[in-house]
Amino acid sequence: MVATNGGGCNAPGYQQRRGVYLYGDAGDGWVPTRRVWTQHTYHVTGTTSAGNVPAKEADNWTTPGLNNYRQNVQGEGVFNAPDLTVELSIGLGFCADQLELIATVRNEGALGVPAGVAVDFYQGQDATGTLLLSTVTATALLPGGSEKVKLLIQAPPVDMPADYFVEVDHASQGNGDVAECNEANNTDLTTSAACPAPG
Repeated sequence: MVATNGGGCNAPGYQQRRGVYLYGDAGDGWVPTRRVWTQHTYHVTGTTSAGNVPAKEADNWTTPGLNNYRQNVQGEGVFNAPDLTVELSIGLGFCADQLELIATVRNEGALGVPAGVAVDFYQGQDATGTLLLSTVTATALLPGGSEKVKLLIQAPPVDMPADYFVEVDHASQGNGDVAECNEANNTDLTTSAACPAPG
């Protein structure tokens, strides 16, 4: 975002600055919009996305999809966002001593996410259970991408199978760090897991 102030400022302690200052969201949480629009009366029909001024400006309120003073135009992909999902499976390759918890983290959305998405494993049926491990993804997840996050744990007794729960992006604490198009699919549960009985 470029902000201009050609008229000066009367705020106490204000000092003039020279140059062009660009502003953005370090967390990349701003909705993408058209790159150029005019400050004058805060509507988009006074200039094109290339910065050209039309010979005759169309009335904002008669232009289809507008009638929206003080609002930009997003164009294509306005609702593009990541959509993190997770699937929990149990690996038996280390039985009879250990179970392998395998969380497959997928991005089923339209935008990628960087590495570092939180993945939390619990023993129990939800995030109120015993926390086994808090870790993060190691790679960026582009749309359609996935990563397996694994945890080896002591296997429960054969006659006392256990439940295991996984969540991504701190789902139990709210909407998490990643702004997603669907925040309701960030957990999975596997019940009655144990190594097979010998024989």
